[in-house]
Amino acid sequence: MLGQCAPRHRIMNPRIDLSLPGERKNELTIQLRVRGDGRTYFYARRWVPPEIRNNARNPYVTCRLGTVDEQQARRAAYAWNRRI
Repeated sequence: MLGQCAPRHRIMNPRIDLSLPGERKNELTIQLRVRGDGRTYFYARRWVPPEIRNNARNPYVTCRLGTVDEQQARRAAYAWNRRI
């Protein structure tokens, strides 16, 4: 079975676009993700311009928002977005 990958059994939750007017689509998103230990959290993902990236090959920064409530996650993502 060389060259074959094990199938993924986790269901991926859709990303929720939180981009503000005038920003490109999916510039700031949140997604509900399941960690390896089974805990579920919302994560935020933000696109970063090339000139300020820590890693030139990775266009995103992410942050665990520490909640499973979507409305709290939205507020936390906007607050995190202002800090970066």
